[in-house]
Amino acid sequence: DTEKDEEVPVWELNTNVMYQTYDKYDPKNIGQIKEEINQLFDQVESNGGGLVTLLWHTNVLEEFGFVGFLKLYADVLDELKKKKTFVSTGENIVGFWKARKEVRLQEVKAEKNLWQWEFQTGSSMEGLTFVMSRPYEGKFRIKVEGVKASVEINQSQALITFPRLEQNQNFKIILTSEGA
Repeated sequence: DTEKDEEVPVWELNTNVMYQTYDKYDPKNIGQIKEEINQLFDQVESNGGGLVTLLWHTNVLEEFGFVGFLKLYADVLDELKKKKTFVSTGENIVGFWKARKEVRLQEVKAEKNLWQWEFQTGSSMEGLTFVMSRPYEGKFRIKVEGVKASVEINQSQALITFPRLEQNQNFKIILTSEGA
């Protein structure tokens, strides 16, 4: 803010895909564009997730000569739905990141076969997921206390998802190894 001579927080969400690029700078047919966008989604997914931004002015496509782009946009959204991808506005994404940043690790306890992490939220939020690399080759259990959560364990990691966290809510994640 130059008038107040102070820094203001800026959240930048870079645009990954914009329909006009394919008309003005990188001409392709609709099939090629769809394939390229799907490859981008697959690449992000195969690297553990991330953010893809789309800029599509759906109210002016046909009248400004972007024939077929409205259907392409619908197809892209259908693909995201099939993949069960989280889709939102830039404002909601930034709000989620701000709330996520306010989740504080309060205490860690570690014993021979037990690890416990205590957290507190700063703001309410939905859909927070913790990714924990698989800590053992053997069996282990993960338990969450103080809030509803789902735990999904696969060969390489555990995903702990919190459908909703309230402001100033405390919760624990407890990991126990079996037979260590």
